[in-house]
Amino acid sequence: MDVVCAHLTDDLVRYVRAGVSVNWVGMVGSGRTSALDEAAKRLTQLGCNVQRVAGISMLRERPLVALSVSGLEAGSNSVVGAVAALAKALAGPRSVLVVDDADELDEVSMGVIAAARCRTAFPVLAATRTPKPGRAGPNLVAELQPNVRLQMRPLRFDELHRMVHGLLPGPVASPAVAHIATLSGGLPGLVLAVVDAGVRTGRLVQAGGCWQAGPGLYSERLTEVVELLLRDVGQAERAALTRLAIVGGVEMDDAQRLMGPERLGALEESGFVHICGPAQVAAVFPPLVAEHLRAVSNTADRQAALAELNSAGLGSPGSDALPRRKCAGDAILLSSRIQQHWQAQTAARRARWRADPVPHTAVPLLVALHAASADAADFREVFEATESGASDPGWRLRLALWRAIHLSLTAGDAQAAFDLLDGQRGQLPEFDALLEAARAHLELVELRVPDVPEPANCRSALLREALEGLGAEVLIVGGEPAAALQILQSREPELSLLQDHWDIFTGLAQLFSGQIEAALQWSGAKLREAKDDLDPGLIMAHGYVQVLGLALSGQFQELDATAASILTLTGESTLFGHFQLGLLTLTALAAAWEGRKDYARDLAAQAAKSGKLGPLPGMLAAVAAELVDGDGGQLWQVAADRIERGYLLAGIFAAAEAVEAGPHPLAKRVGALAGRLEPGLGRALAGYVGAAAAGDIPGL
Repeated sequence: MDVVCAHLTDDLVRYVRAGVSVNWVGMVGSGRTSALDEAAKRLTQLGCNVQRVAGISMLRERPLVALSVSGLEAGSNSVVGAVAALAKALAGPRSVLVVDDADELDEVSMGVIAAARCRTAFPVLAATRTPKPGRAGPNLVAELQPNVRLQMRPLRFDELHRMVHGLLPGPVASPAVAHIATLSGGLPGLVLAVVDAGVRTGRLVQAGGCWQAGPGLYSERLTEVVELLLRDVGQAERAALTRLAIVGGVEMDDAQRLMGPERLGALEESGFVHICGPAQVAAVFPPLVAEHLRAVSNTADRQAALAELNSAGLGSPGSDALPRRKCAGDAILLSSRIQQHWQAQTAARRARWRADPVPHTAVPLLVALHAASADAADFREVFEATESGASDPGWRLRLALWRAIHLSLTAGDAQAAFDLLDGQRGQLPEFDALLEAARAHLELVELRVPDVPEPANCRSALLREALEGLGAEVLIVGGEPAAALQILQSREPELSLLQDHWDIFTGLAQLFSGQIEAALQWSGAKLREAKDDLDPGLIMAHGYVQVLGLALSGQFQELDATAASILTLTGESTLFGHFQLGLLTLTALAAAWEGRKDYARDLAAQAAKSGKLGPLPGMLAAVAAELVDGDGGQLWQVAADRIERGYLLAGIFAAAEAVEAGPHPLAKRVGALAGRLEPGLGRALAGYVGAAAAGDIPGL
């Protein structure tokens, strides 16, 4: 785990060199020992006299044995002799005692260390586990002054990303990294265990030259790892954790009902429960523990937990699918909660559909399959087995729309999707305009900017609204965001199918017209709503708006935190996949701007595997590697392609990146676009491309 330990030791080394003793606290699997080893190595390189001791649980009842086997007790069996030997070994102004598993030392050895330190003031660097639930033991460092307690934190996303790529040879798909991050909780020891188990069980596989993982990354092979984590947890605490694992994240009042206030507090202190976010949501941590407890719990455990949830007014009697609840702000716990929620919803909705396979049961199941990132085979089963003959036209319409989305965005057959929608227009004449708008929307996402039918010719107000929404999208990608914003702010859509896109494109219109702060506030609020609703697709879409806005305003620290919290989500969004790839590409580009080239290259390699381009700025997954390391040649080709297809903003953005590598004949054409575009991002970037290519310093 050396690949991730260097950054963890900076504070340790700084405190110890200043003569301050450190209690380095973390869970089993958190990387305490690896960080301690790295700190000891660095202190030795700095010329310190480093002596090592390790606590051994099986020898805890044998006074002084831990010191003796570490070679520091000099063979004496007396306390006085042990103190003298230890003081001699640590004499000198640059001596340090490093104690791993200090909580496993016997109390006599702790006393010897404290007494020896009275003779020569050496600092102690000790690693201990988080306290046992409700049963904190003696603390070696607490007796030594001055001292500080440092808590091991989970890895940041970029750190975890680097570790995963160090463990797996070759590119790793972004959802696979997210699954590993979610299950492990970002604890380095658990990352190693999850990756090793995934490879050995075939749950992590190389497909198409890239490591892939499915939702079922947990396996029985991880049982011993989890049981080691839980070894200090008593039966009552374990039962409480099992109840919380079964119901998922719940707000504080409900967590106290399920577990009891004192037990909840003890489990939080020991690290097995995290309480996060403005809503103060409690959830089991790391998620690997929750997965294990759910896997080994029996039917009686689950029914008891559901009964307690129902008695608290949070469940549906007789339902095994838990309701949505606000989730923690913590990205890992949010990802775990989304995964658990949509797996439960999928199971419940599939049961209803199989009992009655008609459109009004199929569509809710398709929504759940989409949110759960289900396999293409699951979608095909629903489409092929649903009987739609005598169903309500509105449900038949929804089923047709989902099938077209699947054909175009998942199966990659846009023409089949168009043929399907065209065929439905004769069967559902009352929805003719909506089917035409859906066809045009898919064309916009996948192929080119379409011609938009005239809304005024549509008899239905709802269908006219659909065409107006499509018109706003076309205006935005074509570089007229202010005109689009006028449409989007003129009313709230009545058609619920449109509301999500209306919200996304309102943020984009604000952003591209230059209202960056307003766009960040709008998309930030919508992003929080999407997280509360456990909607992975909308999280990706509003996250894309946030990340692009933060990039344009130079807020790279905020960008990194926002992107990491979203890329930790395990799902692959079908409906909003282009936003997901745009987010990944922009994050790689921002990392390259900051000089974090290795991280940027790994992200770019993940994005490039899709081979896709999108209709909006930064949706350049197919050439992401070129953004990070290229000479601009491919980017100029992409810029020309995007402009040719009508995606002016996307083309100008690609040209703005390409021009930094060198001029190109297309630059003059892009620069000329500035004169015909509305004020905002498009005009500014087009002007920049033209000035840079011409060497126009005043223009720049």
